[in-house]
Amino acid sequence: MDTIRGLLEPLGMSPIRAVPLLEGHANTNIRVELSDGSSVTLKLTQNQSGSPALERAIRSRLEGKVSMPERLHDGPGFSVASWIEGRSLQALLAEGRHGEVLESARDIGRALAAISSVTFDQAGFLDADMAVREPWSSSIDGLIGYLDLCLACPALLRRIGSHAARDIRTAFERFRRLLDRCAGPACLCHGDFKASNLIVNAGRLTGVVDWEYAHSGTWLLSAGQVLRDDERLPESFQAEFARGLEEAGQSLPADWEHAARILDVVNLVDFLGREGMDAATLSTIRSKVDRVLGRTMKPGRLRDRPG
Repeated sequence: MDTIRGLLEPLGMSPIRAVPLLEGHANTNIRVELSDGSSVTLKLTQNQSGSPALERAIRSRLEGKVSMPERLHDGPGFSVASWIEGRSLQALLAEGRHGEVLESARDIGRALAAISSVTFDQAGFLDADMAVREPWSSSIDGLIGYLDLCLACPALLRRIGSHAARDIRTAFERFRRLLDRCAGPACLCHGDFKASNLIVNAGRLTGVVDWEYAHSGTWLLSAGQVLRDDERLPESFQAEFARGLEEAGQSLPADWEHAARILDVVNLVDFLGREGMDAATLSTIRSKVDRVLGRTMKPGRLRDRPG
Protein backbone atom coordinates (compact mmCIF):
# COMPACT_ATOMS: atom_id res chain seq x y z
CA MET A 1 0.00 0.00 0.00
CA ASP A 2 2.89 2.39 0.62
CA THR A 3 3.81 2.36 -3.07
CA ILE A 4 0.18 2.93 -4.07
CA ARG A 5 -0.18 5.80 -1.62
CA GLY A 6 3.02 7.31 -2.97
CA LEU A 7 1.55 7.31 -6.48
CA LEU A 8 -2.00 8.43 -5.71
CA GLU A 9 -1.79 10.84 -2.78
CA PRO A 10 0.07 13.50 -4.82
CA LEU A 11 -2.93 13.33 -7.18
CA GLY A 12 -5.34 14.15 -4.36
CA MET A 13 -6.52 10.55 -3.94
CA SER A 14 -6.56 8.78 -0.56
CA PRO A 15 -6.35 5.00 -1.04
CA ILE A 16 -7.69 2.77 1.73
CA ARG A 17 -7.71 -0.68 0.06
CA ALA A 18 -6.10 -2.30 -2.99
CA VAL A 19 -7.30 -5.42 -4.78
CA PRO A 20 -5.12 -6.86 -7.58
CA LEU A 21 -7.01 -7.81 -10.74
CA LEU A 22 -5.78 -11.16 -11.96
CA GLU A 23 -6.59 -10.81 -15.66
CA GLY A 24 -3.95 -9.61 -18.07
CA HIS A 25 -0.27 -10.44 -18.47
CA ALA A 26 1.46 -7.40 -19.97
CA ASN A 27 0.61 -5.02 -17.11
CA THR A 28 -0.47 -5.14 -13.47
CA ASN A 29 -3.99 -3.81 -12.80
CA ILE A 30 -5.20 -2.96 -9.31
CA ARG A 31 -8.57 -1.77 -8.09
CA VAL A 32 -7.93 0.93 -5.51
CA GLU A 33 -10.74 1.94 -3.16
CA LEU A 34 -10.54 5.57 -2.04
CA SER A 35 -11.59 7.28 1.19
CA ASP A 36 -14.47 9.09 -0.55
CA GLY A 37 -16.13 5.74 -1.39
CA SER A 38 -15.12 5.71 -5.06
CA SER A 39 -12.65 3.41 -6.79
CA VAL A 40 -10.06 3.80 -9.54
CA THR A 41 -7.99 1.38 -11.59
CA LEU A 42 -4.24 1.71 -11.12
CA LYS A 43 -2.22 0.18 -13.94
CA LEU A 44 1.48 -0.49 -13.44
CA THR A 45 2.82 -0.60 -16.97
CA GLN A 46 5.65 -2.99 -17.69
CA ASN A 47 4.64 -2.72 -21.35
CA GLN A 48 4.57 0.93 -22.46
CA SER A 49 2.20 0.45 -25.39
CA GLY A 50 -0.68 2.56 -26.57
CA SER A 51 -1.24 6.30 -26.56
CA PRO A 52 -3.20 8.05 -23.78
CA ALA A 53 -4.14 10.81 -26.23
CA LEU A 54 -5.47 8.27 -28.74
CA GLU A 55 -7.48 6.52 -26.04
CA ARG A 56 -9.04 9.81 -25.02
CA ALA A 57 -9.89 10.55 -28.65
CA ILE A 58 -11.52 7.14 -29.03
CA ARG A 59 -13.49 7.62 -25.83
CA SER A 60 -14.79 10.94 -27.12
CA ARG A 61 -15.76 9.41 -30.48
CA LEU A 62 -17.61 6.50 -28.84
CA GLU A 63 -19.30 8.50 -26.09
CA GLY A 64 -22.88 7.36 -25.61
CA LYS A 65 -22.25 4.19 -27.64
CA VAL A 66 -19.56 2.20 -25.81
CA SER A 67 -18.54 2.69 -22.19
CA MET A 68 -14.81 2.80 -21.55
CA PRO A 69 -12.73 4.07 -18.63
CA GLU A 70 -11.73 7.70 -18.38
CA ARG A 71 -7.97 8.15 -18.10
CA LEU A 72 -7.46 10.35 -15.06
CA HIS A 73 -3.67 10.49 -14.97
CA ASP A 74 -0.65 9.14 -16.83
CA GLY A 75 2.71 9.01 -15.11
CA PRO A 76 6.03 7.25 -15.62
CA GLY A 77 5.33 3.53 -15.31
CA PHE A 78 1.70 3.88 -14.23
CA SER A 79 -1.71 5.26 -15.16
CA VAL A 80 -4.96 5.86 -13.30
CA ALA A 81 -8.40 5.39 -14.82
CA SER A 82 -11.97 5.52 -13.62
CA TRP A 83 -13.37 2.26 -12.28
CA ILE A 84 -16.08 0.41 -14.24
CA GLU A 85 -18.37 -1.66 -12.05
CA GLY A 86 -18.63 -5.34 -12.87
CA ARG A 87 -16.57 -8.44 -13.52
CA SER A 88 -14.72 -9.44 -16.63
CA LEU A 89 -16.34 -11.97 -18.94
CA GLN A 90 -13.31 -14.15 -18.29
CA ALA A 91 -13.97 -14.15 -14.54
CA LEU A 92 -17.65 -14.99 -15.07
CA LEU A 93 -16.71 -17.93 -17.30
CA ALA A 94 -14.19 -19.19 -14.74
CA GLU A 95 -16.91 -19.05 -12.06
CA GLY A 96 -19.40 -20.91 -14.25
CA ARG A 97 -21.86 -18.00 -14.35
CA HIS A 98 -23.06 -18.96 -17.81
CA GLY A 99 -26.46 -17.32 -17.48
CA GLU A 100 -24.90 -13.90 -16.95
CA VAL A 101 -22.41 -14.54 -19.77
CA LEU A 102 -25.22 -15.41 -22.17
CA GLU A 103 -27.22 -12.36 -21.14
CA SER A 104 -24.28 -10.15 -22.07
CA ALA A 105 -23.72 -11.62 -25.54
CA ARG A 106 -26.08 -9.32 -27.42
CA ASP A 107 -24.64 -6.25 -25.66
CA ILE A 108 -21.12 -7.33 -26.66
CA GLY A 109 -22.23 -7.68 -30.28
CA ARG A 110 -23.80 -4.21 -30.23
CA ALA A 111 -20.65 -2.71 -28.73
CA LEU A 112 -18.44 -4.29 -31.39
CA ALA A 113 -20.74 -2.97 -34.13
CA ALA A 114 -20.57 0.53 -32.60
CA ILE A 115 -16.77 0.42 -32.49
CA SER A 116 -16.64 -0.86 -36.07
CA SER A 117 -18.95 1.92 -37.28
CA VAL A 118 -15.96 4.32 -37.00
CA THR A 119 -14.36 3.86 -40.42
CA PHE A 120 -11.15 5.05 -42.10
CA ASP A 121 -9.86 5.37 -45.65
CA GLN A 122 -6.96 3.03 -44.87
CA ALA A 123 -5.98 0.34 -42.41
CA GLY A 124 -2.98 0.89 -40.15
CA PHE A 125 -1.76 2.37 -36.90
CA LEU A 126 -3.41 5.52 -35.58
CA ASP A 127 -1.94 8.75 -34.25
CA ALA A 128 -3.29 10.78 -31.33
CA ASP A 129 -5.86 12.44 -33.60
CA MET A 130 -7.20 9.09 -34.86
CA ALA A 131 -5.57 9.56 -38.26
CA VAL A 132 -3.82 6.61 -39.91
CA ARG A 133 -0.08 7.30 -39.54
CA GLU A 134 1.36 4.00 -40.81
CA PRO A 135 -0.99 2.70 -43.54
CA TRP A 136 -1.19 -0.93 -44.59
CA SER A 137 -2.23 -1.95 -48.09
CA SER A 138 -5.23 -3.65 -46.42
CA SER A 139 -6.30 -4.80 -42.97
CA ILE A 140 -5.61 -8.42 -43.94
CA ASP A 141 -2.16 -7.56 -45.31
CA GLY A 142 -1.32 -5.81 -42.05
CA LEU A 143 -2.32 -8.82 -39.97
CA ILE A 144 -0.49 -11.27 -42.22
CA GLY A 145 2.59 -9.05 -41.96
CA TYR A 146 2.38 -9.36 -38.19
CA LEU A 147 1.85 -13.12 -38.53
CA ASP A 148 5.09 -13.34 -40.50
CA LEU A 149 6.96 -11.60 -37.68
CA CYS A 150 5.48 -14.01 -35.13
CA LEU A 151 6.30 -17.08 -37.23
CA ALA A 152 9.95 -16.00 -37.38
CA CYS A 153 10.22 -15.83 -33.57
CA PRO A 154 12.95 -18.22 -32.32
CA ALA A 155 10.87 -19.37 -29.33
CA LEU A 156 7.97 -20.33 -31.63
CA LEU A 157 10.26 -22.20 -34.01
CA ARG A 158 11.72 -24.15 -31.09
CA ARG A 159 8.24 -25.14 -29.95
CA ILE A 160 6.51 -26.09 -33.22
CA GLY A 161 9.31 -26.34 -35.79
CA SER A 162 9.74 -24.70 -39.18
CA HIS A 163 7.43 -27.16 -40.99
CA ALA A 164 4.45 -26.23 -38.82
CA ALA A 165 5.28 -22.54 -39.19
CA ARG A 166 5.23 -22.92 -42.98
CA ASP A 167 1.93 -24.82 -42.78
CA ILE A 168 0.34 -21.96 -40.85
CA ARG A 169 1.55 -19.39 -43.37
CA THR A 170 0.37 -21.51 -46.29
CA ALA A 171 -3.05 -21.90 -44.68
CA PHE A 172 -3.46 -18.12 -44.59
CA GLU A 173 -2.74 -17.91 -48.30
CA ARG A 174 -5.38 -20.58 -48.96
CA PHE A 175 -7.92 -18.67 -46.90
CA ARG A 176 -6.96 -15.27 -48.34
CA ARG A 177 -10.01 -14.92 -50.60
CA LEU A 178 -12.36 -15.67 -47.68
CA LEU A 179 -10.57 -13.18 -45.42
CA ASP A 180 -10.64 -10.39 -48.02
CA ARG A 181 -14.33 -11.00 -48.74
CA CYS A 182 -15.37 -10.85 -45.09
CA ALA A 183 -13.03 -8.13 -43.78
CA GLY A 184 -15.18 -5.13 -44.71
CA PRO A 185 -13.94 -1.51 -44.84
CA ALA A 186 -11.11 -0.37 -42.58
CA CYS A 187 -12.62 0.49 -39.21
CA LEU A 188 -11.72 1.13 -35.60
CA CYS A 189 -10.48 -2.11 -34.08
CA HIS A 190 -9.95 -2.52 -30.33
CA GLY A 191 -7.12 -4.97 -30.97
CA ASP A 192 -7.62 -6.99 -27.78
CA PHE A 193 -11.39 -7.54 -27.60
CA LYS A 194 -11.12 -10.67 -25.49
CA ALA A 195 -13.03 -11.90 -22.44
CA SER A 196 -10.68 -10.31 -19.89
CA ASN A 197 -11.31 -6.84 -21.35
CA LEU A 198 -15.12 -7.02 -21.46
CA ILE A 199 -16.72 -5.91 -18.18
CA VAL A 200 -20.17 -7.23 -17.33
CA ASN A 201 -22.51 -6.36 -14.47
CA ALA A 202 -25.87 -8.11 -13.94
CA GLY A 203 -25.82 -9.50 -17.48
CA ARG A 204 -25.08 -6.16 -19.17
CA LEU A 205 -21.85 -5.03 -20.77
CA THR A 206 -20.74 -2.06 -18.66
CA GLY A 207 -17.37 -1.35 -20.22
CA VAL A 208 -14.59 -2.22 -22.63
CA VAL A 209 -11.10 -1.72 -21.19
CA ASP A 210 -7.43 -1.83 -22.28
CA TRP A 211 -7.31 -0.03 -25.64
CA GLU A 212 -3.51 -0.14 -26.02
CA TYR A 213 -3.68 -2.03 -29.33
CA ALA A 214 -6.41 0.04 -31.01
CA HIS A 215 -5.86 0.59 -34.73
CA SER A 216 -7.65 0.84 -38.06
CA GLY A 217 -8.34 -2.70 -39.19
CA THR A 218 -11.12 -5.24 -39.48
CA TRP A 219 -13.96 -6.03 -37.08
CA LEU A 220 -13.30 -9.73 -37.73
CA LEU A 221 -10.22 -9.64 -35.51
CA SER A 222 -12.34 -8.58 -32.52
CA ALA A 223 -15.06 -11.10 -33.34
CA GLY A 224 -12.48 -13.89 -33.38
CA GLN A 225 -11.13 -12.82 -30.00
CA VAL A 226 -14.63 -12.89 -28.46
CA LEU A 227 -15.34 -16.37 -29.84
CA ARG A 228 -11.87 -17.77 -29.07
CA ASP A 229 -12.93 -19.82 -26.04
CA ASP A 230 -16.08 -21.22 -27.64
CA GLU A 231 -15.73 -24.48 -25.73
CA ARG A 232 -16.38 -22.52 -22.52
CA LEU A 233 -19.05 -20.19 -23.86
CA PRO A 234 -22.76 -21.02 -23.42
CA GLU A 235 -24.26 -22.83 -26.40
CA SER A 236 -26.33 -19.88 -27.65
CA PHE A 237 -23.65 -17.22 -27.06
CA GLN A 238 -22.52 -16.98 -30.68
CA ALA A 239 -26.09 -16.64 -31.99
CA GLU A 240 -26.88 -13.88 -29.47
CA PHE A 241 -23.58 -12.15 -30.20
CA ALA A 242 -24.38 -12.21 -33.93
CA ARG A 243 -27.88 -10.88 -33.24
CA GLY A 244 -26.40 -7.93 -31.36
CA LEU A 245 -24.00 -7.23 -34.22
CA GLU A 246 -26.83 -7.18 -36.77
CA GLU A 247 -29.15 -5.13 -34.57
CA ALA A 248 -26.48 -2.43 -34.37
CA GLY A 249 -25.94 -2.37 -38.13
CA GLN A 250 -22.98 -4.70 -38.70
CA SER A 251 -23.19 -6.60 -41.97
CA LEU A 252 -22.46 -10.31 -41.49
CA PRO A 253 -21.20 -11.95 -44.68
CA ALA A 254 -21.46 -15.69 -45.19
CA ASP A 255 -18.75 -17.62 -43.29
CA TRP A 256 -17.80 -14.58 -41.19
CA GLU A 257 -17.40 -16.81 -38.10
CA HIS A 258 -14.84 -18.98 -39.88
CA ALA A 259 -12.94 -15.93 -41.13
CA ALA A 260 -12.93 -14.44 -37.61
CA ARG A 261 -11.51 -17.63 -36.09
CA ILE A 262 -8.80 -17.78 -38.76
CA LEU A 263 -7.72 -14.21 -38.01
CA ASP A 264 -7.59 -14.99 -34.29
CA VAL A 265 -4.89 -17.52 -35.14
CA VAL A 266 -2.59 -14.49 -35.55
CA ASN A 267 -3.05 -13.79 -31.82
CA LEU A 268 -2.60 -17.45 -30.92
CA VAL A 269 0.61 -17.70 -32.93
CA ASP A 270 1.86 -14.61 -31.09
CA PHE A 271 1.27 -16.46 -27.79
CA LEU A 272 3.21 -19.49 -29.09
CA GLY A 273 6.32 -17.33 -29.38
CA ARG A 274 6.17 -15.75 -25.92
CA GLU A 275 8.62 -16.69 -23.23
CA GLY A 276 7.37 -17.99 -19.90
CA MET A 277 4.26 -19.74 -21.22
CA ASP A 278 3.41 -22.87 -19.23
CA ALA A 279 3.06 -26.25 -20.92
CA ALA A 280 -0.72 -26.50 -20.37
CA THR A 281 -1.37 -23.11 -21.98
CA LEU A 282 0.86 -23.95 -24.93
CA SER A 283 -0.96 -27.24 -25.44
CA THR A 284 -4.33 -25.47 -25.42
CA ILE A 285 -3.12 -22.91 -27.96
CA ARG A 286 -1.70 -25.62 -30.23
CA SER A 287 -5.05 -27.42 -30.14
CA LYS A 288 -6.95 -24.25 -31.04
CA VAL A 289 -4.68 -23.47 -34.00
CA ASP A 290 -4.89 -27.08 -35.16
CA ARG A 291 -8.70 -27.03 -34.92
CA VAL A 292 -9.05 -23.83 -36.97
CA LEU A 293 -6.44 -24.58 -39.64
CA GLY A 294 -6.45 -28.39 -39.47
CA ARG A 295 -8.03 -28.90 -42.85
CA THR A 296 -5.03 -27.27 -44.52
CA MET A 297 -2.27 -28.67 -42.33
CA LYS A 298 -0.60 -32.04 -41.92
CA PRO A 299 -2.47 -33.86 -39.11
CA GLY A 300 -0.75 -33.44 -35.75
CA ARG A 301 1.85 -31.03 -37.14
CA LEU A 302 1.55 -28.68 -34.18
CA ARG A 303 1.94 -31.55 -31.72
CA ASP A 304 5.27 -32.75 -33.10
CA ARG A 305 7.26 -30.86 -30.47
CA PRO A 306 6.37 -30.57 -26.81
CA GLY A 307 6.55 -27.06 -25.31
